[in-house]
Amino acid sequence: MTRPYQFDSAKSMRRPAVRPGTHWLRARAMALGLRARAVALGLRARAVALGLRARAVALVWAPGLALMVQGCGGVPAGQVEAHVNGREISDRAVAAELAAANLPDNDPAAQHLALDKIIARYLLIEEAQRQGIDKSPDFLAFRDRAQDLVLADMMVRRWAAALPAPAPADIDRYVAANPFRFDRRAFVQVEEIEAPAGSASIKDLAPLHAMDAIEALLRAHHAEFRRVSQVLDTALIDPAMARQLASAPPGEPVVFAGAPGKAAGSTGGSLRVMAVVRSDPAPIAADMRTALAADALRQTLIAQKLAGLKAGARIALRADLQPGAPGPK
Repeated sequence: MTRPYQFDSAKSMRRPAVRPGTHWLRARAMALGLRARAVALGLRARAVALGLRARAVALVWAPGLALMVQGCGGVPAGQVEAHVNGREISDRAVAAELAAANLPDNDPAAQHLALDKIIARYLLIEEAQRQGIDKSPDFLAFRDRAQDLVLADMMVRRWAAALPAPAPADIDRYVAANPFRFDRRAFVQVEEIEAPAGSASIKDLAPLHAMDAIEALLRAHHAEFRRVSQVLDTALIDPAMARQLASAPPGEPVVFAGAPGKAAGSTGGSLRVMAVVRSDPAPIAADMRTALAADALRQTLIAQKLAGLKAGARIALRADLQPGAPGPK
C-alpha cells in the first residue's frame, strides 16, 4: 500500500538561503504544490479506507454468525441469496430449510435464521472435506441412509397425494371400529414391570393380583426386570392393549406376553405386566375427528401398498434372523 506523503511544514516553509526574488517565489510555489498533493493523497487514502470499511460492513451478515465473504464471484442477485466461498445459496435452498424447520416463509427473521444455518452448515462441510471426513466409512454409511430416507419419504408423499379423499361413510366406520382412538380415548397412568420373555410363565403369573407379588416372583426366578410408572395414550398403543387396560379393575395386573413382530404398542417379545393407576378421558373433538380418521385411512392404504411391494420382493435373511430363530449371538 502506498504511504501518503508526509508534509513537513516547518522544513518546507523555511526561507531559502537566497536573496528574495524569483527563486524564493518558485520555492514557495513548490512548497504549496507539495502540500496540496499531500492533502489530496490523504483524502484519497481516507476515501479508500472508508470505501473498504463500507464494503466490509455490507458483506458481513450476522444474526448469529459473522461472516466476511470474499472472492465470491460478485454480489448475490436474483434467485441467489448469498455466496459462501464461491458456493451459491439459492432461494430454493432457503425455502427447503424453512420447511424442514417448520418456519414461515414470509417472515424476514425466519429467513435470516434459515440462511444463517445454511452458511454455518456450508462452512462445516468445507472443514470436514479439508479433514477428509467425507471419505470415511462412517460418513458414507450415514450418507447412504440419509439418501434412502429422503427417497422413501418422497415415495410415501407421492402415494398420499395420489390417494382420493376417504368417503364420509368410510370415516364413520373407522371411528366406530376404533373407539379408544376417538370417543373413548384416554390418558392411562400405569405401573409397569418389563422382563425378558420366558422370565415367568402365564400359569405362574395368573394367581397373582398385585404388582409387588409379581416383582417378588421375578426376583425368586433371578430374572432381570425394570419397574416404571408411565402414562399411555390409548390413541397411540395397540387397540387390543387399550381394550384390556380399559376392562381391568384399578391395580389389577394385566399380563402381556407376545411374540416378536407385533404392531407398535405390543409386547415386542418381552414380558410386560401393567396395572392401571388412573385413567383420564380425553376424547377427540368432533372438529378434529374427520381429519384424523382420514389421515389414518390414508396410512392404512399406504401400508397396504408397501405390503404389496414386500410380497413381490426377493428378501433373504441370515439364518439366525429367520422367524423363530434364537437371534444373533
